[in-house]
Amino acid sequence: MDANVGQRDSHVQHLEQLCKEARSLWLKSAKVTDLIEVEKLYRSVWESTHNEMRNSSNVSASAHDVVHQQAGEKLAMILLQSRRPDEANSILKVLNFTCRLSSSVLNYPTGRSIAFVQQPRSSLSNTAPCRIWDQFLSKDELNCLLTAFYDPNAHYWTSHQYAVEPPSPYFSYLIPLDPETGRNEYGTIGSIIRRIQRQIAEWKPLVQQCTYCEMWAHNRPHATGHQLHFDSDNEGDGDVIRNPLVSTILYLTPGNDSVGGPSLITNQRRSSQHLADQGWYTPAVYNRLVAFDGKVLHGVIPGKGVAPVNQECMPCSSNRRVTLMLAFWKRITTLSESRQRQRMG
Repeated sequence: MDANVGQRDSHVQHLEQLCKEARSLWLKSAKVTDLIEVEKLYRSVWESTHNEMRNSSNVSASAHDVVHQQAGEKLAMILLQSRRPDEANSILKVLNFTCRLSSSVLNYPTGRSIAFVQQPRSSLSNTAPCRIWDQFLSKDELNCLLTAFYDPNAHYWTSHQYAVEPPSPYFSYLIPLDPETGRNEYGTIGSIIRRIQRQIAEWKPLVQQCTYCEMWAHNRPHATGHQLHFDSDNEGDGDVIRNPLVSTILYLTPGNDSVGGPSLITNQRRSSQHLADQGWYTPAVYNRLVAFDGKVLHGVIPGKGVAPVNQECMPCSSNRRVTLMLAFWKRITTLSESRQRQRMG
């Protein structure tokens, strides 16, 4: 083997390891000096790969490009969330990005002074594809959900081998709804679903006709976000793409509305001819219910800075963004139907 090739491969592996160390430190960062070190690591990788690609025509175009892209994207996010958009834009231009979310979104304000839609009959909320209700769940309902989802070592997560980076495969549960009788056969979670359904019906009356509620959850470190996406039946696989009538989020991190970034809900739909020109975001306030039109593009902004530690929380969960999602469907593909299609295909 060519000695130069071996040296280049070893160098790329070293850069990959630096990126892994940077991301690991970022996800568990507890003080500002941790983030300073994260930026130094990503910057060293970015500058090294950028100079090599600019000065040499012999650089391998596979793994080297991947680590170059990864370091650039992460460094740009750090810069954008710390009021340095000009340098971030220069990096994104090198990476051939043509657009990004605005700085006011990525470097979102913190604290409860953020304006958001809350009154269903207000003039603003008539145009917004979302609604918000605070202090939605009772103490007993909260305790039930916290037992199931709060601790990252809880049975729900370990039994599904849930992981954040790299992400575990998507999984969810379908809970049948009886539009005629409203009968509940699913205990506390069934009661919560029915109460949410009744609350949403004031805004979206057709939700009372839904036949299924899809349930899934996330338990993520502060710095992770979630890509912009559309909720869809069977992950959008198939000839006909269906969306839920309404999707909802329950925030379950006690005592802290600054862990993890805000949810971002836009006015963009699959049928839109242009990118979203309006967005609404809400911090992850404990015991808040957010409901939004199931057809719109939405996601989660990565948490900026260091997650504040709530002394009342369990240490393993104090810097994690815990959410439960419930989507209401008129029709959705069940697992048995999906398997039948696979056999037929």
